[in-house]
Amino acid sequence: MKIEIISSVKDALGRDFSKEKVVVIDVLRATSVMITAFLNGAKDIYPFKDIKDVKNAKEKHKTALLAGERKGIKIDSFDFGNSPLEFKKEKIENKEILMTTSNGTRAIESAISAKKLYIGGYLNISGIVEKLMETDEDIILLCSGTDNEFSLDDALCAGIICKKLMEKEKEIKVNDFTLSLVKLSNLITS
Repeated sequence: MKIEIISSVKDALGRDFSKEKVVVIDVLRATSVMITAFLNGAKDIYPFKDIKDVKNAKEKHKTALLAGERKGIKIDSFDFGNSPLEFKKEKIENKEILMTTSNGTRAIESAISAKKLYIGGYLNISGIVEKLMETDEDIILLCSGTDNEFSLDDALCAGIICKKLMEKEKEIKVNDFTLSLVKLSNLITS
């Protein structure tokens, strides 16, 4: 099994992920919001790269809630911004959510060709590691980054996920960048 950490969505654009499992990580905030929403009973979450695509999808999903931000600011007329604290059970249980963000939903869209696509964050590390261990297929940990640049919060989460996978499976191959993030996560978590 091979694991690769990609530092930002910019480095994933145009890449074919059809033979790999991909975990998109945007801990501040998109994937943390999605994980929280699912934990609080959201029925479905549909990610979109563009605001206009969300608004078009709303015509088909009339009762869906809209969530999103640009540069950290809630989009006018949307029900939610991009803070996990907004996604309370009483507001979202059994609801569909149409979501767009500056970084995370773009990363999801760029990895849509993946053999299997997951969302990851600090909130679901154990579950993601268990799911990834079900097969020995190659894994990409795709950090969303911030404005197409490397973001340490995403990279540390990816490093922790990789570290936990390496503790369970000894035959894992990684490149130097991935190994450096595993070692950095060791320093921070020990």
